[in-house]
Amino acid sequence: MNLLQQEQWQQELHTKWAGRTCLYYDSIDSTNLRGKALAEKDACHGVLIAAEEQLSGRGRLGRVWQSPKGKSISMSLVLQPGFQPRKASMLTLVAAVSLRKAIFQVTGLETEIKWPNDIVYQGKKLCGILTEMSAISEQIRYVVIGMGMNVNIEVFPEELPYATSLLLALGHPVERMELMQRTMEAFEMYYELFLQTEDLSLIKAEYQTFMAGRNRLVQVLEKEPYCGTCMGISEEGALLVKDQTGSVHQVQSGEVSVRGVYGYI
Repeated sequence: MNLLQQEQWQQELHTKWAGRTCLYYDSIDSTNLRGKALAEKDACHGVLIAAEEQLSGRGRLGRVWQSPKGKSISMSLVLQPGFQPRKASMLTLVAAVSLRKAIFQVTGLETEIKWPNDIVYQGKKLCGILTEMSAISEQIRYVVIGMGMNVNIEVFPEELPYATSLLLALGHPVERMELMQRTMEAFEMYYELFLQTEDLSLIKAEYQTFMAGRNRLVQVLEKEPYCGTCMGISEEGALLVKDQTGSVHQVQSGEVSVRGVYGYI
């Protein structure tokens, strides 16, 4: 991001703290890794790390997140919150509603949220989120929220059949800086709602409105996999799944998949 772009970033970003400082790299190993290294040394709440190209990006469960140079958004937001570490996982869901809102504001495209960390369009993945935390005892040292968005990618490799981009969805390129700015504004708004209750009670209704697979069949891949109906989320961000006996399970971890039931979502 050259000086002119930095000036434009500051002028067109309407936040109090989220992303006010943006560290931009032409090429980087991982924005999350850089964010964690920065947080180890300095107090940097609200600092955003962004890159044109990520060489070692990671997704959930150690998966690779590809980010072709100049075609996508790779960014990580550093937070230094004061709440208990057990609540940090909910920030992934806060980021998800923020990304969905930003995409709609900029493009008008109606996307969905696949619990817990994907934004999808017509059953294909547009965005991924990776939240990482460092804590000592009951105190968070920092949280880094990595957000990757497929923006102007024209073609995906065969091994990524369930990936798509905004360009493919809309038929035209999209301004990436504006998407980043609107994401920071939305995140700041939802994060401050989250802080009021330190749970998702003020965000839950909106999250569920745009939740992929709600009231549909999902498969929960745990030690003993089972199928059930997705009922939404709890105020703590757990996936609520009603099994065939009518019991409602709160899924806190593990991969949730509906592949083979009704597509990617």
